Parts: sequence; C-alpha cells; structure tokens
Amino acid sequence: MSLFLTGGGGGLGAAVAHAFAERGVAIGVVDVAIDNAERVAAGVRERWGVAAVAVACDLRDWASIEAAWKKTGEELGPIDLVVNNAGVFSPKPDLRDLTQADWEFAIAVNLNAPFFVGQLAAKEWIANGVHGSIVNVASTAAETVAPDFHAIDYGASKAGLVGLTKHFGVDLGPYGIRTNAIAPASFRSPMNAERLKDPEEVKKSEAMTPLHRIAEAEEMAAAILFLALDGTYVNGQLLAVDGGQMLMM
Repeated sequence: MSLFLTGGGGGLGAAVAHAFAERGVAIGVVDVAIDNAERVAAGVRERWGVAAVAVACDLRDWASIEAAWKKTGEELGPIDLVVNNAGVFSPKPDLRDLTQADWEFAIAVNLNAPFFVGQLAAKEWIANGVHGSIVNVASTAAETVAPDFHAIDYGASKAGLVGLTKHFGVDLGPYGIRTNAIAPASFRSPMNAERLKDPEEVKKSEAMTPLHRIAEAEEMAAAILFLALDGTYVNGQLLAVDGGQMLMM
C-alpha cells in the first residue's frame, strides 16, 4: 500500500507518516518545503524500513498537484491512500483586515487542494477498481467558533472541507472508496508552538477541553490511521478528535 500525504513535512505530517509506516505503508511525503519532506521521508526509511519519498508540491497550483501525484505513483507504485493534511492558518484580529489574497490562500490550500487531490484519486481508483480511502484533516473551527479565534478564512475553508468529505463519501461510496475527516482541537505542533510557549495560552486551551490537556500530534495520527485503514464501514463522517471540546462550545 502507498499513501499520498500532503503537508507531510510538518509536525502532524511526520506523526502520520510514522503511524502509517509502522503498518507497512509506503509514504509519499508531499510538501512545499522539500527539505522538511526529505527529513520526514529519511526518518521513516531509517526507522521502519519502508519506502518513503519526498515530493515537492505547491498545493495552490493544480498542475503541481498532478505532477506530485504522478511522481509519487512512479516512485512507490499505485497510490491507494490519501491524507489531505496540509493547511494554512493566518489569524487576523479583525475580519475587516482580511485581504483578498488572505482569503484566496486559505481557500486554495485548505479546500481547493483537497478537492483536486480527491478528484485525481477518484479518477485513478475507479478506473482501476481500487477501493481506496481518503482522510481529510478539518478542524473544530469548521463547527464552532472559539473566543478570540480571529480566523474566519480558516474556519470557513475547514467547514467547506467537511462538506466536501460528505459529498465524496456519497459519490464515491458505490465504488468502494471511503472518505472521512477528523476535526482536531488544539494539539502540539510547529504551527501551535509559538502560541503554546505562553502559559496563559496553554491554560486557555486546557480550560476549553473537558480532558483539560492539549493533545499530541500522535493522537491525531492514530485517529487518521483508524479512518484510513481500520474503520472499514465508516464513510462520509467527521470524527472530532478534540477531547470533548465541541461539547463545551
């Protein structure tokens, strides 16, 4: 089996890559930052002894996505798993400050790219009778708005991703292709590292969660792995991996 993993060079991407590699899955580490992708791929090869390749890709460019898909397949063999993990988050204190470029960047990476990756997968898998699996990384921001969140573009794009997941689940289900998503709350990653250096921010995040702790990236990766490989009758669903946060909001 082989995995097409976007945002594979980041913190959650690395956790996902290692979780799947432990199960013997070959990993296509797809990222705009090729040095980060190379680091993750090398770590996977060294630790698990499975094939892993770093693939440069600008998710704003559909031609770049198509080239990355083709290269991954050539290097690893046919792709049968997708994790749309890449995301961008650029909070603005006031929605009136959001520019057209800000909005289009969030939509391009967080929503448009997962659609096109999923479309590529659907075309190849249906043509070849592959019962593949797609997992999208959404967010609790798709369903709720936290106090002082200040990222309407992020929340809207992730809400769109949840809708996309449901439609893919219905449209591709008859071909044996499952599509699901997770909704993480705050977890420790490079994206959150600066904010979580502030003890007050840590307390705020912990107070918003019934479990009163911040998750680790490996906990998100475990949920993604379940949806991709083990939840064989789960389709079109959003799994909140949030310690119960959305129940309080």
